[in-house]
Amino acid sequence: MPEVPVSVWEQIPVVIVFAFLLAGLGWLLVREFSKAIADINNHYAGIVRQNNEQWQKYFDAKDENNRLVNEQVVKQLGELTHAIRELISDLRDHDQRIGEKIDELPTLPKGTTSSSQRRKN
Repeated sequence: MPEVPVSVWEQIPVVIVFAFLLAGLGWLLVREFSKAIADINNHYAGIVRQNNEQWQKYFDAKDENNRLVNEQVVKQLGELTHAIRELISDLRDHDQRIGEKIDELPTLPKGTTSSSQRRKN
């Protein structure tokens, strides 16, 4: 292949043009990759936002469920407390009536037992 002598002054503009072309290409690549990265970040930010909203709904529903269960437990404990108070009142009345009946029973003479008293009858 024959060599064509080219002077340095003729090579400088070609090198400068290639340098500008490479710089422009690099700028375009950086800009496009930056847009792609921004789109990916935006997409994942949306996913994280939706995930957080779902978790917030879950925790809100769980809190509401706990509140309802607590209300039911408190209501049932109140009913149970009322029933126990009535039972205690009934037991006191019963004990008082039994005590009155015991006071009304005739006393046995000393030296006798209730079993010997029954045998005589």
